[in-house]
Amino acid sequence: MKMLISTSLILLSLVGCASNSGYKAASGSGYGYTETEISENRYRIDYKDKSRRASQAKNYALLRAAELTLAQGYDWFVVVDRETQIEKSDDNISTSMTTGRTVTKSCGLLSCSTQSHPTTEYGVGMNSGTGKDFAIASLEVRLGKGVKPATGDTYDAREIKDSMGKKVK
Repeated sequence: MKMLISTSLILLSLVGCASNSGYKAASGSGYGYTETEISENRYRIDYKDKSRRASQAKNYALLRAAELTLAQGYDWFVVVDRETQIEKSDDNISTSMTTGRTVTKSCGLLSCSTQSHPTTEYGVGMNSGTGKDFAIASLEVRLGKGVKPATGDTYDAREIKDSMGKKVK
């Protein structure tokens, strides 16, 4: 009887873990998404993933940007700046890599121009033996209403939420 109960509990916990996508608001552990309002229609969104899966962290940050856009009553968002950080540590040494792209827009009397600047930083340091691996994807987004601009790194919030939301849930 004890064996049956133990086996049932193990199976239930495994099913719970398997169905948990990991997409959530950050809590005490710091894993999940956070957002910071920069101005009325501008936000910074960070997604910290428990492993070094940068692509998953990027997708979750994009999904959160879409949800936030719709919740604030907007239709689309443009990514103004993006960064990805991967942290790998063992008992004594940690290594990190941060990649990003900064988009700048400058306007003159007759026209505007947009420039994109890639950035990459590497780091190595000593740690206290935490042994934690994680990836952080950060987006700075500007929210907009009406017709979505055809230029830049612009996304339709409803399309992103519909397509990516199904994969997460």
